[in-house]
Amino acid sequence: MTLPGLRSRCGARSGLAPRAAASIPVVILRLLALALLAVSARPAAAQSPAAPASADLPIVDEVRAEREGRPVTDIAITGLIETVTGRPLSMPQVRETIAHLLNLNLFDDVQVLQEASGRGGVRLLYRLVPAHPVDRIEFGGVLGLPEGVLRRAVTDQFGDSPRAAQMANVAAALRTLYRDRGYPTATVSARLVERHDPDRATLAIDIQAGARPPIVDVRLTQLDADEQGLLDDRPALRTGAPYDKATVDRELERWTDRMHGGLVDEARTSYGVLFPPDGAVLSVSVTRGPRITVAFAGDSLPSAERDRLVPIRAEASADEDLLEDSARAIEVFLKGRGYREARVTYARAPGKGEVVITFDIRRGPRFAVGAVEVTGAPSMTPAEVREFLAFREGEPFTENAIGRGVSALRNAYLARGFALAKVEPSETVVAPDAPGGDNGRVDVAVRVAEGPRTMVRTMAIQGAGAVAEGTVRAVVQLAPGRPFSERELAADRDRIDLEYRNRGYSQVAVRSEVTRLENDAQADVRYLIDEGPQVLVDRVVIVGNTRTKPETIERELLLKPGQPLGYSDLLESRTRLVALGLFRRVTLDELPHAGEPRHDVFVRVEEAPATVIGGGGRAHRRRRPGGGTVRDGAARLLPDWPAQPVGQEPLGRPLHAREPAPA
Repeated sequence: MTLPGLRSRCGARSGLAPRAAASIPVVILRLLALALLAVSARPAAAQSPAAPASADLPIVDEVRAEREGRPVTDIAITGLIETVTGRPLSMPQVRETIAHLLNLNLFDDVQVLQEASGRGGVRLLYRLVPAHPVDRIEFGGVLGLPEGVLRRAVTDQFGDSPRAAQMANVAAALRTLYRDRGYPTATVSARLVERHDPDRATLAIDIQAGARPPIVDVRLTQLDADEQGLLDDRPALRTGAPYDKATVDRELERWTDRMHGGLVDEARTSYGVLFPPDGAVLSVSVTRGPRITVAFAGDSLPSAERDRLVPIRAEASADEDLLEDSARAIEVFLKGRGYREARVTYARAPGKGEVVITFDIRRGPRFAVGAVEVTGAPSMTPAEVREFLAFREGEPFTENAIGRGVSALRNAYLARGFALAKVEPSETVVAPDAPGGDNGRVDVAVRVAEGPRTMVRTMAIQGAGAVAEGTVRAVVQLAPGRPFSERELAADRDRIDLEYRNRGYSQVAVRSEVTRLENDAQADVRYLIDEGPQVLVDRVVIVGNTRTKPETIERELLLKPGQPLGYSDLLESRTRLVALGLFRRVTLDELPHAGEPRHDVFVRVEEAPATVIGGGGRAHRRRRPGGGTVRDGAARLLPDWPAQPVGQEPLGRPLHAREPAPA
């Protein structure tokens, strides 16, 4: 008896394991029901009431995998099949197998079929529908444009391997490209040509470019001619040349840059194109906008700082947000130099063809830090206090400097165990001798209320079983006799958590309890650990490498089958693979086993285009057409012999890639 397939449709490939699992339950029920029917058809004597629940399921006598009617013998694929012969049929194993196979990114569909084996059990068939990923893009027909331009347009938008579902979008993008390059009647169609052994596909794109008419008319309209006067400088768009959107865009951008370079605000353009039978007609609309003049009134501002603080020229704009930001930037600049009462306003004065923006600067008197007095800090020496406060007598007074110093002093108290410490500043302003003078000062008084200092009396660890308590204690900073700090307590929890995760305990939970004694003078600290199961690496599956040898990737992986799945090892493995310089993208995904603390690790790589050094050099190697290799001792041009990056078949050296470490 043949069952309808347990399957995950091709649409699940973008979210492989989760969507595969979500698509299975309905068919599982069907499979279980038929399995129970098969059991009920057995002779009554074969049924034992005392048998375990697994005895009600059929025994798997044979497991096969098939791809397009051919047996699959590749251990990299068959090794992912969880179903075991000689044991009862397990639905969790079937689900895991489907998820594993789909995560290879090699198959669009996985179907599971069952039939009676003739030996009292069942025969299970995993039918694999290959994905046929695109590894070639071929262009045919009358192109009109260079093939390199077309290929770059496809790969920039859809990658090196467009999916079958993207064919219509690829054709539409190329039609848009042709229209933008002046081919209004271009036709583009795309189709997939599948190949086998290995399962790949060629994206064949057929193009008929058609005629490329010239520009026969340019119609320029200035939308603000009445307010701003006619243009003296017009965009240089000429008739007779073929229409090309990029060329038109560049010329209009050059025109707006010239306008903005002369401080003309709001200069902008727009255009459209029509293709009547005799050629292309451009309709261009331009707005010149008013000419901007920036003026400064009131107190002086250094000329070298004006363009930085008021970036109207750099931003090519004078909108309200930019002007408000500029006024605030000037105030911050002046206050940082001691002008604590600095105020800046701005105003627009529109005129015919011009707008004058005036920044009115009122610096006010300049203040320096006067006397600095600290009281109530017996636990620190005066030198320590000055180091944390950082501001000194005679320096320009700024509120930011005072705030940073006070925060640094309070944080120092917290780190030393003074959890209730308070640090409060107060200021006394002494006006300058004359209005607007530069000899004003601000005396700063800092009052410290230290409160009790809390010291750690005891530190206990509870729940450490799989990891030795001594190992946990070695990563903890709080210890008896040391100052207690909430910040250090949180950091200790993170350190314990990381120690466990690096050992494969991904579900660890760490809590802390603190008991304060003797009016907060002492604290008993306890860390409570719920370790959870240790996760081991079951298999490491490498996906996506076509040129790069698996051994090159495996050398960089710190994760090995049978070892703990450590968090830092996972991150470091990815970092090492990226550092090779061979891959555009690297991801490491975990796929858990149902009911078992084992995870498979799928290493997915997307190879970067091979960039090979074309000139000689002492480290450059190439293969002779007749065999053997050449190592140059001097920089010189080489014959055009085939070359490949190191770590990929067969020889060569990629740009910006380090040599993989020896095994």
